[in-house]
Amino acid sequence: MKKKGVSGTLADILLKRRIVTVESLPRVEEDAKAAGLALEKFLVEKKMATAEDVTLAISEYLDMPPISLAHFVPDTALMESLTKEVLTKYQIIPLARTGNHLTIAMADPFDIVAIDDLRMATGLGITPLAATNPPSETCSSDRSPTTPPTTSTWKTS
Repeated sequence: MKKKGVSGTLADILLKRRIVTVESLPRVEEDAKAAGLALEKFLVEKKMATAEDVTLAISEYLDMPPISLAHFVPDTALMESLTKEVLTKYQIIPLARTGNHLTIAMADPFDIVAIDDLRMATGLGITPLAATNPPSETCSSDRSPTTPPTTSTWKTS
């Protein structure tokens, strides 16, 4: 049984958005499974869909707002509050902190492990947004914090 999001299955949304056709869907799903990839990753990797189109479909599926990072300038303090390893491993960019909550842009909003790891590392609630541009491209600058982040960086008040 396929999981259903707010707007149906991801396949339903891909069909509705004309990213795949009814005729091609079974074969694409089979090929993705044989390749050991999630359907959305397979479509992008095989250049059958753009990353932006797939991200918008995922956003609709998860009822999660998408964010374009094309002209986004990351907040230095937020970027330095996480290690470069965490940023690149999970392909995230911290966008905003409000009280005890951190909003992040993610390349893969299905990555529950990343969200849980961030929650544990920061002690903050995490709100993911689906990034239409891979965060790794946006944060590929040579950010090298002078001191590593510590748990005191995230003290909640």
